[in-house]
Amino acid sequence: MKGSVVFRRLGVLLAVSSMTLVLAGKSSDSLLVTAEKLIHAQQLDSAWKVIAQVEEIPQKSIEYQARMYSLLGTYYYHRSLSDSVAHYNKHAALLFAEAGLLCKQAEALMRIGIAFTQIGDFEASQQQYFEALEKATENDCEAIEDRLCINLATIYLQMGDHARHKEY
Repeated sequence: MKGSVVFRRLGVLLAVSSMTLVLAGKSSDSLLVTAEKLIHAQQLDSAWKVIAQVEEIPQKSIEYQARMYSLLGTYYYHRSLSDSVAHYNKHAALLFAEAGLLCKQAEALMRIGIAFTQIGDFEASQQQYFEALEKATENDCEAIEDRLCINLATIYLQMGDHARHKEY
């Protein structure tokens, strides 16, 4: 492609031009994974191009839709747009619950709490973390429970509540 840069990143061959990101022959699932890897590698513009391709693929699966909302929440987290993080993760949490993926639901709820922490709304953050912790505990999601306890300890420390900080 003229005017494009070809590079290997994250084990995926990407051809990036000023207008198009071509990922020929990739399934919708692999596109989601590619977008997620690009987001975590802080390649946000490239990730957005992949997300745009993913959104064009007609999907009926509730799980797929939930994963897409979760991905958008993660994208906006890295763009520091907390309102969008909360918005997309609320949708993801509802769809994960509908799909029976209750640990994923707890994780999406936790991400809403993280968004509130990011803007300094510790009360709303605390409420979200407790809701997520309840779901995680009910469904034996130990890794999420551990992360939630760390997050709760962190906000209590930021609030200056050392006694509650030590509880977690």
